[in-house]
This record gives sequence, C-alpha cells and structure tokens, in this order.
Amino acid sequence: MHLIHFCLRVLLYDKTSQAIAWALLPGYALGVFPPTSLQWFLALFSIALFRVNVLTTILSALFFFILSHWADGFAGTLGNYLLTQNGLFMKIWPRLYHAPIVPFTLFNQTVVMGYLILTVAMIPLCLSATSFLDSYSSALVRWAYSTDFWQSFIASRFYRRFSQYLRYEIK
Repeated sequence: MHLIHFCLRVLLYDKTSQAIAWALLPGYALGVFPPTSLQWFLALFSIALFRVNVLTTILSALFFFILSHWADGFAGTLGNYLLTQNGLFMKIWPRLYHAPIVPFTLFNQTVVMGYLILTVAMIPLCLSATSFLDSYSSALVRWAYSTDFWQSFIASRFYRRFSQYLRYEIK
C-alpha cells in the first residue's frame, strides 16, 4: 500500500502549467527516439533534473510512440533531405561524425535526424502550451470532472480505497 501511495504521489506531484507543458518535450523524446540514443538518456535525465509532471511525461511518451509509427516516413524524408543535400551541411556532417560525443545521438540516421529537427520545432509548442494551460486549465478541469468517466471513477471502489492515501483529494 505504501509503495502504491508513493507512486501516486510522484505521478501527481507537480501540477503547475509549466510542469505540465514542459513535460511534453521529454515525453516526445522518449516516444520517438531509440532507447540507445543520447537524446533518450538526456530526456530521462531532464525528467529527474527538472520539475516536470511525470504522469504527463509518461502519457505523452506513449502518445508520441504510437504517433511515431505514422510519422516515421515524414521524419525519414526530412532527415534524408538534410543529410544528403549539398551545401553548408555537407561540410558539417563529417566533423560532427568524428566529434567525441555527437555520434551517440545517432544523427546520421535519417529518421533520427528528422525527429531531432522536429524536437527543436516542438519548443514553441511547449511555450504555447504553457499559455494555453494558464488560460484554459480551470475550464478544462471542470469539463473533465463533469464527464461520465470521471463520475464513474469516483464511484469506484479503487478510488475510494486509494483517495485516503493521497495528500489531497481529487474532486
């Protein structure tokens, strides 16, 4: 019981809009990058280092993992374009490949390069998600609490049993 209580506290610890919005980025990285890449380990490290909502990170990792099966084609095309086009990048890639730590990012794989570019493009999404959550979080929470799913969850034996272990009760 105490282990489940501890896990629930960790999952529901930080509910600020910044913690929820910025949890999308490590969740995205955990969902789309291979577990052997440096980006994946940096995402795990950032979850431990920064105050992000762990539950949002887990849910976004699952969502982006499922979505990545359909987005691999686009990411592969984007990465192939960046890795094979002549120009400025053709002089940079050999230097990066022989750099000490950069090859661990697996940047020379087309899909990983495409997702790396999409990760940088997700930073404005996290900024806009913060302002969206600041504006609409109370209305969104009221809507979620009024759904039939939430009402049936509150009436369940599971909720009654474990709500007493939370430091605050979810209404």
